[in-house]
This record gives sequence, structure tokens and C-alpha cells, in this order.
Amino acid sequence: MFAVTLSSHTDSKAVLCQLLEPKDVLQVTWQKISHDVETNVATYNKHFGQIVNDGFTEKFGFKYTGLQNCSIVIRNVTKQDEGCYHCLFITYPEGSFIGRTCLQVYGKNFYILQAD
Repeated sequence: MFAVTLSSHTDSKAVLCQLLEPKDVLQVTWQKISHDVETNVATYNKHFGQIVNDGFTEKFGFKYTGLQNCSIVIRNVTKQDEGCYHCLFITYPEGSFIGRTCLQVYGKNFYILQAD
């Protein structure tokens, strides 16, 4: 159902989440999961557009926005960016579909990504 990938060309990393089956998506929300705490980072909504939440505007941005695929950029990745990232495709009437990718940072240029 999902394709989750990581792109690495600089110290910034792009995480793409794509819903492979067409659905009536109302919104895509990105969350960072760290120590079992879910924090909303950014949202794309067809009515309100791109919103990066307060406290995250320096670190996160959108690379591509769409209701079937959406990607965020994590700027200047550091150890503090470790954790899992969820992309939630919020649909009606079916509810949410969640994609997950986890980022581990071992050094300035060594990262491991695990996608579910």
C-alpha cells in the first residue's frame, strides 16, 4: 500500500511517502516518533496547503506535496533527528493509512533508514 524512501544528496534528507492505491485523501500529516511520543511536524491539506508546525520550520520543509504522495526534507541531519517518521494519509470515509520510516544517525555521512 505504501512506498517510503529516503533521498540523500547533501546533509539534508528527503523522505517520500506514497499511497499506492487511489483513495480520497483529505490531508497528509507527518509525525516524528521519539521515545514513544508522537509529535506532528508538518501537514499538507488540499484547502490550506503546506503547513510546517511551529518549532519545526528551521528543520523541516516540504519537497513535494500531493494527496497521493508527499515528501518532507529534514535539513542538516544530526543525532537529534533519529527516530521514526510517520506519514498519515487521512481519508474519508476509511480513516488513516500510515507509512513509517526510521532514521538512525551514526555519523555525519552515515545513516541507516528502515521503512515498513
